[in-house]
Amino acid sequence: MLIQAGALSPVPRWAAVPERAVADALRRLTGDAGMQPRLDAAFRRLEGEQPELSAFIAGELAELEQPEAQALGYFLFVLVYLAFQEAFGRRLRAIDGEELESALAQLLADGEKRGAACRFGSYSEDAIALAQPALMTLVRGEVEDAAQKQTEVDAIMQAALVEILALSGAVLEAH
Repeated sequence: MLIQAGALSPVPRWAAVPERAVADALRRLTGDAGMQPRLDAAFRRLEGEQPELSAFIAGELAELEQPEAQALGYFLFVLVYLAFQEAFGRRLRAIDGEELESALAQLLADGEKRGAACRFGSYSEDAIALAQPALMTLVRGEVEDAAQKQTEVDAIMQAALVEILALSGAVLEAH
């Protein structure tokens, strides 16, 4: 994996979600039977704590045509949020619309810059994985599994990257 310099803002070390937080969030969602009520409750919590992010997620989900893609996106977007909540709690501040737009703009600019600078491929996804390895390992695994089943995954991955970038920037440093 070649990582070319890009246009993404660096993720502060204190904003990296640890493996434990990802595992705990995953366990909370998938523990025993009846995952849907837990997903719905977590999304309602997301709506209350991160209204701009929940609106972005709802918009992204509405654009997906395949029910399998909608289900995967819903699961991943909620899981990413819960992992950040698990890791940072009150240190995770609410994101505004400008921050989401900035994260999307950074992602697009980064893709263009990396594509022009590296003929063998250097992807924004890889750069984000260096900063958020635990989250990206899970997201990539789920997306790759879905892609093998012919599920539309590109929009899900892009939206998940925007969410991860925006939430990474919303973590306050511990004092």
